[in-house]
Amino acid sequence: MKILFLTYVNRSGSTFLANQLSKSPDICVCPEAEILYPMFLKNPFLEFSSDTKKFWIIINELERDKKFSLWNFNRVELFDQISASRNNLEIFIAILSFYSRKNKPTASIILYKNTQLIDLIAKIPEAVIKSYNMMWIALMRDIRSVYLSQSITISPFTGKPMCTNWYTLAMNWNSFINQTYEYSALNNFSRFKYEDLIMDTHMVVNNITAVLGVNFQLNWISDKKGEITEILSQDYRSIHPMINDIPDESKIHKWKQELPASKQDFLVYFCKKNLRRNGYSTDGYSLKLRPLYITEITRKKISHFAVIFKNYSKSIIKKWLKPAK
Repeated sequence: MKILFLTYVNRSGSTFLANQLSKSPDICVCPEAEILYPMFLKNPFLEFSSDTKKFWIIINELERDKKFSLWNFNRVELFDQISASRNNLEIFIAILSFYSRKNKPTASIILYKNTQLIDLIAKIPEAVIKSYNMMWIALMRDIRSVYLSQSITISPFTGKPMCTNWYTLAMNWNSFINQTYEYSALNNFSRFKYEDLIMDTHMVVNNITAVLGVNFQLNWISDKKGEITEILSQDYRSIHPMINDIPDESKIHKWKQELPASKQDFLVYFCKKNLRRNGYSTDGYSLKLRPLYITEITRKKISHFAVIFKNYSKSIIKKWLKPAK
C-alpha cells in the first residue's frame, strides 16, 4: 500500500486531478477533510494514551465536521481505528486505510489531498516515509489565476469569497513554491503545473500514473466518470461544476481579461521570482510604478500583522479568562 499526498494552493486544479486519478481501480481517493491535518498531522508523533475519554472527544470532533461526515464512519469503526494506534500518525494512516478497504478494496494507493501536506515532509523521518511508502505530488498554478479564481469563488461554508486579500495569498503562494523547489530532488516528490494539466491532461496523468506504477488507460480521461462527484458534498459540487468535462484551455489566461491591472501588477511585483522560474510571464508591470507597489505592499504588511496581533491578543485574553480546573 502507498500513501499519495496531493498538495497545492486552493483553486489550483487539485480536485480535477484527483477526479482523473480516481478512475484507476488501483487508486482510492479519500473525500476532503481538512480537520485531519491539524488533528493528527500537525504533531504526527504525539503519543496517544489509552484514555477512553480522549477517544470520544476526538470522535465527537470528527463527527461534527461536515466534510469528514462524508467518510461515513460509524462511532465503533472510528473507535477501533483510534484505540489500535500509538500516535497521531498511526491514527491518520489507520483512518485512511480503513476508508480504502471499505470503499475500494482493490486499490493499492490511497490519495489524500490537503493544502498543508507539503509541510509534513519536514516532520517525518525518511525511514518512516519509506515504511509507509509515502509520496507527494505538488500542483502549481499561476498566482494571478489562483487569485482570480479564489476572489470570485464563494465558499459554501462562509458564504464569502475564498480570498479578498491578495497579499496574504501571495505570501502563501511564494512559500508553497519555495517548498516545492526545496523538495524537488526527493525521489518521492513530483511537481506539476495546472496549465500543463489543462493543456495536455493525457500527458500529465500518464506521467503521474507511470510514476505510481498503476493501471490507467488514457481513454478513461474522456470516457469514464470519476469518483469525486460521488464523494463531494452537495455544497462543494457547486464550485466544481465542470469536473467531468473536457478542460477549457481558455481559462488558463482568463486572468488577463478579468483581473484588474493593479492586482496583476502587485502580484507580479511580489511574486516575480517564482513566476519566472516556473515559466510564467512577468510582463505587465512598470518599474516606474515601484514606489506605488512598495506603498501598497507596506500597507498590506501592516494590516496583515495587525490581524495576527489582534488574534493573538484574543487568544491570550481567552486563556486568562478561562476558569481554573
